[in-house]
This record gives sequence, structure tokens and C-alpha cells, in this order.
Amino acid sequence: MLLKDTGDALGLSAAGSQASSLLKMIDMASDPDSNEDIDPLKDAKDELGRQYKNWVTTLQFFDKKPAPNECREFSGAYRQVLDSETRTIGTVALGLQKVNIMNPDDMSKLLREMQKIKKDPSIQRNIDTAADTADAKLTQLVSQYDMKKPFDVPREQQTSGSIMGF
Repeated sequence: MLLKDTGDALGLSAAGSQASSLLKMIDMASDPDSNEDIDPLKDAKDELGRQYKNWVTTLQFFDKKPAPNECREFSGAYRQVLDSETRTIGTVALGLQKVNIMNPDDMSKLLREMQKIKKDPSIQRNIDTAADTADAKLTQLVSQYDMKKPFDVPREQQTSGSIMGF
């Protein structure tokens, strides 16, 4: 659920608010002395910030509930999945939070940072590797108890698309 919601939030920041943002920028340009500080990216910033907090809260909750000894390897591998996702989303959200839409230098810097993130194959690879490892640990765990695996730990792209697709 977090992956789907975060994917939707990233979509909002990338495309969903473009028309509204363009209209707000036109309004700002036509009345530069306006006292109202309009940030056309506000909705996207707020939503990504909310999503990031959800991931951090989930990770903190996970850390407060130690797994039984038999499940420690799986738990550690699954925590790595949560941690990788949380760090990636945090990086994107922080980059967006720091941008001032009216400062061309800020916009250029944000664009460079986001392109760097998108082009870094290690980010998605680390997320996928963590998911594959957690799934293998779960398979190994349940095989010791002659039980059917209750769920899979899918790669991010199998669940929601890719965080890197923003």
C-alpha cells in the first residue's frame, strides 16, 4: 500500500499538477508584487512529505517489534527493503522541498539532482536486491516448517511500478 500511495504521490509531483502549476506561475508573473506567496509545487511537496513520514513511521514501528529468533534473518532482510525505499523517497522529497519555484538556479539544481537519482542504477538495484533477498529468506524460513509461504516479497516494480519512475 505504501508503494502504491508513494507512486501516486510521485506522479502528482511529476505530472499531475503541471497545468495548475503553469497557471499559478502565470499569475505570479503577472502580479510580481502580490503579497501571496504561491508555490505551484505545494501539493506535490506536501504529499511527498506525508508519504515520507509514513515510510519513516512504518520503519520505526518495524524496529520496535523484534522478530522471534527463528525469523531474525527474514526480518533483517525485510527491514533492508523498507530502509532502501525510505531513503530513496526521502531523497526525492527533500530535493523537492528545498526548491524555490521562482529561482531558476534552484530549479536547475533540482533537475540535475533528480536526473542523477534516475540515472543511478544502483538505487533500483539495491531495492530489488533487498526484495529478492527478503523473499529468499522467507522461502527458506517456511521450508523449515513444512508450510506454504503466506506471501511473496515482490520487487518494487511488480508492486507499484518504480520509485525511480518519477
